[in-house]
Amino acid sequence: MKKMKGISPLLFIFLFLIPVGMCLQIGISKDELHLSGQPNQWLCGKFVISSTDYHGPIAVYNVWSNETKERNLVLHKKTAEELGLEIKYDDNIILNGSKEIEVCVKSKQPGFYHGAIVFRPNLTQGNVGLGMGIWVSLDTEQGETRTTQDGYELYLFGFLILVGLVLILKRR
Repeated sequence: MKKMKGISPLLFIFLFLIPVGMCLQIGISKDELHLSGQPNQWLCGKFVISSTDYHGPIAVYNVWSNETKERNLVLHKKTAEELGLEIKYDDNIILNGSKEIEVCVKSKQPGFYHGAIVFRPNLTQGNVGLGMGIWVSLDTEQGETRTTQDGYELYLFGFLILVGLVLILKRR
């Protein structure tokens, strides 16, 4: 074996190849929550955050914009308070497998708001700059109370009625 100058082969493997396998993976069950309703009304949605290789505390923060719907975190520079929003979620998350998270948002004024809730491992050592997030669309302009779950429930109800009709017609 040809000798490497300056670094032994074992040290090279330890420094450069081992860290590649030490990436932490965090997953989120949805990529966006769509919430709509009246101003001064709590609008809520749920999703699941999970990881098979990270167990521990998760740091959580949120950023918002009322000027763009674009999915670019750099364009979301405002806090919820600056936009007159109140937001509630568990910010003391200890992840051990998976955890259901409920997010509730209330706006003081009618409007359309777009935000992101970002989750990242809260490690005491090292510098972790990567995380996962979920986009949140809040619409209090139309005044109609609806969440993404309502749409899925209506779709499922319609599908069940269709299956029932097919079964009834098949019996005849």
